[in-house]
Amino acid sequence: MFIALLVITPVASAAPLLIANAYPPMGLEPSPKGVRASDEPEMNVETLFLFDEWITWRDGSREHVQIARDGFVWLDGVRRRLVGFDLGTTGLRRAFWDKADLRVLEAELSYLESLGVRLIALDLFYVGKGREQERYTLILDMLFEHRMLVFPALIGKGLPGFSSLACGNSTLDFAINPGDGRQDTMGDWAERWLETVTSYRNVVALSIENELDVPHGGLSISGERLGDYLGWLLTLVRGKTNLPLTSKLTVEVNVRLGIKKTVLSLVDFPALDAYAYDLRSLELKLERGVAFLTANGRPQPTGYWIAELNTKTRPDPTITWQINSSRLTAAYLASAFAHGAGVVILYPANRMREPEAALFDAAGKPTSALLALSQYIHALS
Repeated sequence: MFIALLVITPVASAAPLLIANAYPPMGLEPSPKGVRASDEPEMNVETLFLFDEWITWRDGSREHVQIARDGFVWLDGVRRRLVGFDLGTTGLRRAFWDKADLRVLEAELSYLESLGVRLIALDLFYVGKGREQERYTLILDMLFEHRMLVFPALIGKGLPGFSSLACGNSTLDFAINPGDGRQDTMGDWAERWLETVTSYRNVVALSIENELDVPHGGLSISGERLGDYLGWLLTLVRGKTNLPLTSKLTVEVNVRLGIKKTVLSLVDFPALDAYAYDLRSLELKLERGVAFLTANGRPQPTGYWIAELNTKTRPDPTITWQINSSRLTAAYLASAFAHGAGVVILYPANRMREPEAALFDAAGKPTSALLALSQYIHALS
């Protein structure tokens, strides 16, 4: 099957050579659970895995899902690289609980399931006080129906009250809408969010906050303050769930190194967002990013995920740029896996305001870029 996929590759693409040579085939290794050298001590399963659960799907079938500490996912005892997709819930025409947009998402998930995709990331953003159960369950139910493993994000960074963190003596549990007083706070929302999200057994990891190494809206919030905030929020989350936790960082190693190091010290596994103008730029970013992880307490085989991957319209050091999925090729995915990522997530599936960034069109049909990638996804996984 692997060879057949390479044979139908367009001649002009450089991807086959990268796919064939970047790493050995996977899928034949036995599960590491219970496997040890004779001189090694017995290890509790918690030492080996961040996540270890049996999931019973709607049809009654059961699947053993594990996330090892090297960042790789094991499905029924087989070690897998996973190509995932971020639904881009903030980029839909209306909202992810709207009936019309749910039809679009259903079409997209049906296509991704047909390709063998198993992992979906999504931003379950603030939807108003007390509306989490009503609105989140619509998309979470759909993801369960499609047998997707789910990696949802809890993000306060874009909320109006987040800016209050710039004041050093303000509470870390900020009011979401300062004008409404403290009718709803980040902590209150996080608890409701967790109550709904963690009730789904196919939720396998959580992303808490987003790119705290990138200043938001021109705000000047110290790295120490952001570290205190993330530490408080992760403590709250860990009091409610044992799911593995991460917080996405940019792959660049020339911005806000202090907060990057703080985030790495707080999470269970690293997750990097990588956007590059061309393949060589991506390779350099990943080489430096992995070196940074290794130098800051994340040596191999701890592992990491690429939580967002795509191309951008302008080369570094340009600050203003857009995502352009039309230039994304299988070579980008192959490079990410070759640099040690256990999971690579393509972003975004939807972006109505910037259709050139999206991997699906407004009707939920795959773009030409995604159609070109589709033949490689099985081979890369």
